[in-house]
Amino acid sequence: MEPAAAAARAGAADGHVVLARRQTAGRGRTGRVWHSDDDGGLYLSVVLRGFDGPTGAAGLTLAAGLGVAAAVRRLGTADVRLKWPNDVLLGERKVAGILSEWLGEGTAVVGVGLNVGQTAFPAELAATATSLALATGAAPTPEAELEVLLEALGGAVAAFRTGGLAWVVPEWTGRSGLWGRRCTVAGVTGVLRRLDPDGALVLESDDGTERRLTAGAVELL
Repeated sequence: MEPAAAAARAGAADGHVVLARRQTAGRGRTGRVWHSDDDGGLYLSVVLRGFDGPTGAAGLTLAAGLGVAAAVRRLGTADVRLKWPNDVLLGERKVAGILSEWLGEGTAVVGVGLNVGQTAFPAELAATATSLALATGAAPTPEAELEVLLEALGGAVAAFRTGGLAWVVPEWTGRSGLWGRRCTVAGVTGVLRRLDPDGALVLESDDGTERRLTAGAVELL
């Protein structure tokens, strides 16, 4: 993310892509670490310009998730799910993560980490992470998948620019596949119900009340 942000501040054009073969300082939301191996995945950030302030970019992470999920499906996997707000799952395991950062002056950066060729993960991630190689039994390479990912991501961003949250929310809702699941988010335990029109997650807590959440990681139970 940092090299792309620096490129944006130096005047990089809309759509400028920074690609890494390996991350040594990858990060997720709330400072979480993203694991990467040499030649194992796709790690890229894209400079996006022309948004009407941070409100105009609201929902960009969800839109990028739709693009990454579309790429994963095109690359031969079927059971693709979206987990609010920024994870792409194969079954119950994470195959990709997205991070968006607002830079100001109409500009944002979207970072994507997609597990492609990994066949093993560190012990702390072995039960929760997967890759295209593990899911398909094939031996894909990041270079072969890059064009598919950029095309799908670009299509989702273009649709978001046109339709905004009015496009994102129903599309994302239909692709999640996790509604009705019990989870914990930001210390609240309950059942996943829906996205509100502004992209907030609605959780029915165990006391029967609905809670709107705009931040926090979903931990499925």
